[in-house]
Amino acid sequence: SRFTPPAGSGWAELFAETPNYRGLGRAVLGKEAFRWHHGPMFFRGRLDGSAKVVVVGQEGAQDESLSHRSFTGGTGARMQHFLRHIGLDRSYLFLNSFVYPIYGQYTDALRPLAQDPRSPIASHRKRIFDKAIVDGDVRLVVAVGRAAKESVASWVKAHGGSATPDHLENATLGSLP
Repeated sequence: SRFTPPAGSGWAELFAETPNYRGLGRAVLGKEAFRWHHGPMFFRGRLDGSAKVVVVGQEGAQDESLSHRSFTGGTGARMQHFLRHIGLDRSYLFLNSFVYPIYGQYTDALRPLAQDPRSPIASHRKRIFDKAIVDGDVRLVVAVGRAAKESVASWVKAHGGSATPDHLENATLGSLP
């Protein structure tokens, strides 16, 4: 089905290795940082290597929590319209910086969990991006929101490139294709 990772693709195993967001939030911030109650939301779109565009967001909201899918709410509708406008109606993959929604806004306090290469959350996200983008046939990455822009910049830097969140279009890709 289009809602489950292809058998034998390694996606299910990668998703199963999601770090303990609740424990990490409590350990680093001393409080609940993530809305874990409805479970994770890993993706929406193609995991079979056919995605030409990856859209990265911050994290899901209520609609995404209930559907367990990335970008199913208002922002998803706008991004879907954008993708159709550029001629894509199925060769896309939606991902997020966090697989669990955060409480409140993305703040400086959350930045270390999201961007520090030593963070299990950042490390796991890098592996997801690598599988989607490096192992696939992605030609364009779109980042929506501050956390997403920082996450894409951190991912580029982890591959020896340079990128600033406000000017991702000027990134040098390092070892990325």
